[in-house]
Amino acid sequence: MSKLIETLSADFVTRYARDLYHCSSCNYCVDAVWPERGMQGVCATMEQHTRAPGYSGRGYIEAARAIIEGQALDGAALAERVFTCTTCGNCETVCPIGLRPASVGRALREELLAADCLPAPLAAARDSFIAHGNPYGLPRAQRHAWAAALEHERGRRPHAVRGLRRCPAGGRGGTGQPRAAAICGHRGTGGDGRLLWRAAQ
Repeated sequence: MSKLIETLSADFVTRYARDLYHCSSCNYCVDAVWPERGMQGVCATMEQHTRAPGYSGRGYIEAARAIIEGQALDGAALAERVFTCTTCGNCETVCPIGLRPASVGRALREELLAADCLPAPLAAARDSFIAHGNPYGLPRAQRHAWAAALEHERGRRPHAVRGLRRCPAGGRGGTGQPRAAAICGHRGTGGDGRLLWRAAQ
């Protein structure tokens, strides 16, 4: 059994108490249909993943309420449900009294992250980002290897491959453009023809 989630932060309770205790379990966020949109169920996760109610907005509300009322829940099982959600917000759109089940689900993700209860693939990606700066576990020295074959419009590799730091246009307080725009085909020159992107320092 994984880590138990026994409490939620005071901030969570303050932000979502209305949502947790006004929900009447009407099931609109579980069973509502929108034929005009071709949806036979409002919850995309339940439509494509599983029909288990724990994966719905109502399920997130009930899980959070159970924890607040003293019931410890299995962190891995809760994380699997909450991180499966597409966060599309359909459940909030159909709620007849304006509750925020998708927001409760996103906040539960924050609580689970703070408790170090992430699904294994997400935990691995996080650890790889921290260690290597990418989700694939490649050494930092190879981070820019994918852009080696790219050419700038003047026949040189774009400086943008070294980072995504924003540089003011022409150095005169312009709108600042992401250096990645060079990769996407943006011309990348100021009014005087100078390149707008510089190597990250």
